[in-house]
Amino acid sequence: MRVTVLGCGTGTSGPEKATSGFALQLPRQTIVIDFGVGCFKNMQKAGIDYTKVNKIFFTHFEHLDHVNDLPALLFARHVAVKPIQLEIFGGPGFKKFVENLFVAFPFFNGLGFKLKVSELESFATKKFQNFTLTTKPMVHESSSTAFRIEANGKAIVFAGDTAPNENLVELSKGADLLVVECSFAEKETSNHLNAAQFANAASRAMVKKAMITHIYPEDEDKDFKALVAKGFKGEILLAKDLMQVEV
Repeated sequence: MRVTVLGCGTGTSGPEKATSGFALQLPRQTIVIDFGVGCFKNMQKAGIDYTKVNKIFFTHFEHLDHVNDLPALLFARHVAVKPIQLEIFGGPGFKKFVENLFVAFPFFNGLGFKLKVSELESFATKKFQNFTLTTKPMVHESSSTAFRIEANGKAIVFAGDTAPNENLVELSKGADLLVVECSFAEKETSNHLNAAQFANAASRAMVKKAMITHIYPEDEDKDFKALVAKGFKGEILLAKDLMQVEV
């Protein structure tokens, strides 16, 4: 499996960073996890054919930095030549969110391809053709859901934004790669991780690699890898737009 960082920033990051989004290239298909501001253009820069992506999973949809480029993708696929069906997934309330999106953009009611909208259950495992998906709720927004994706004997966890919680540790146990936000160096909040909390989760889950993403601009000058290394002895990756990681 190959992870491409489509965006590693936050809603207030500067122009050099798109907001949250990742492409996961699996055998015979590419899926996407989150699709924030700038991710659509970075997908094209990475050489990923957006007309062939058939599944997008959203860790949450309440915040634009994780979902903003969905309308742009829908519009582009509408005018593309024979795009394949697209299925989009989110947590509780996702179908209503998409209904409201179609109210805001009535044009989408005549899309030139089949769009399927699915809500994911928490604490569930679902088998797809090329991978297995396991979900657990996170502590951020009401729809927040983390995804464990397993294929060919490897496991990657995409947790999105979250405060510390046991579900994150349990879902990530033994994963080859954990991708989760690390918004701040030291500041503690009710819905984000700092470096020590990130390290604690990665260490307790005994993951092989952990990717730091979603750093707020106020802390971008901090050495996050060094801070995380105090509590996590596995490989530490600092996400950058268009970065690729093989798992």
